[in-house]
Amino acid sequence: MKRAFFASLLLSAALPASAIPVTWEASGTLDYVSDTAGLLPFTVNAGDAWTLTMRLDTELLPYETDGSTFSQFRGFDGGQLTVGSNVLDLPSSSFLTYVNIGNDATSHFFGVGFQSNNLPQPGSYVVSMNLQGLGAGPLAIDSIPFEPPSLNDYSSFAYFNLIRFGDLNQAGTSYTSGSIGDNNIESLIKVASPSASVPEPGTVALLSMSFAALALFRRRTEKRSA
Repeated sequence: MKRAFFASLLLSAALPASAIPVTWEASGTLDYVSDTAGLLPFTVNAGDAWTLTMRLDTELLPYETDGSTFSQFRGFDGGQLTVGSNVLDLPSSSFLTYVNIGNDATSHFFGVGFQSNNLPQPGSYVVSMNLQGLGAGPLAIDSIPFEPPSLNDYSSFAYFNLIRFGDLNQAGTSYTSGSIGDNNIESLIKVASPSASVPEPGTVALLSMSFAALALFRRRTEKRSA
């Protein structure tokens, strides 16, 4: 009886901590490139195509909220930016990743961003996609949607930008920077999603331990009953 109880405890501890990842992709064409200080990590031009891939977790709980009109979610699994033939990885290990959702009677907005952990030190980045529309919008503020919002619902602006910071100016009041941007995002789509919840790595380990313990209990019980 004690063995069965202990085994049931192991299994209950190993129940999956579900995560529902989904991958979205925003894309467009650069409107501007500003890099007089030569800070960007690649050479690009206005008119170059860009794609921002965002690997989100729709099960994240709000990190910050005002309880009624705004929420910020942090900690999803990073992404990747492609501009022309250039690729910039945006891993969650090096970047603060966040989703902002706002919705009230006058306006609504949706944003996804990546900030270097050492911001605003020289060489750090901010990459973001931001949408805004007038009036109340389609998204609730208490969860990240599984499907990306429609660009048609965000008529005020839909822009993408990347900023890379350099050194402080001589006055010590601001950092030099290089930037690229697009003021008219052309597409925002879902490109991948799993068919079921994915167990966390620690959950897999717990399950393995549980099954091994159950096998051991069974062998001992068989020996004693023999």
